[in-house]
Amino acid sequence: KLQRGDIVIFERNGTCLVKRIAAVPGDTVYLDDQTHTVSVNVETENATRVLEVPEDSYFMLGDNAAVSIDSRYWEDPFILKNCIRAKVVLSR
Repeated sequence: KLQRGDIVIFERNGTCLVKRIAAVPGDTVYLDDQTHTVSVNVETENATRVLEVPEDSYFMLGDNAAVSIDSRYWEDPFILKNCIRAKVVLSR
């Protein structure tokens, strides 16, 4: 089962990307398009967009937020579950 915080490999527009799941189905995402900050399930006063994550979809963020092109910038901000190819599991 995929959860908030998981790192996944997925396909978007014919390219494989690696990002972290920031929001799962049913979550509410508050975006500030000025600062590009994101809040999940916590309402913020500066939100310029409020998105509900649809069933079988995920909202993705890159760990290096300053340079990551991710769900904050995509016209369709959600990645469908069937586009996810793998979950990254780190071992020590």
